[in-house]
Amino acid sequence: MSKYAKLQIQKDAPDRPRGPGRPRGGKSSDPDYISTTILLRKDTKKRLQMRALEEGQDLSDVMGALLDAWLDERIKI
Repeated sequence: MSKYAKLQIQKDAPDRPRGPGRPRGGKSSDPDYISTTILLRKDTKKRLQMRALEEGQDLSDVMGALLDAWLDERIKI
């Protein structure tokens, strides 16, 4: 058996312990979400992070709600 076949068997093994890093699942694995980059003023981001933390919310959820509300104001169906 080649060394690559052995590596593939090890990779596919369900009882293999996971290494360090993010756990599977969450928004990064959800096809309804996409990663994006925006530029914010440092003080704005810090205030936003602090408020989100105080309210026990995820920063991306807060930003999504703010953007949805902004769009809803401007788009009348």
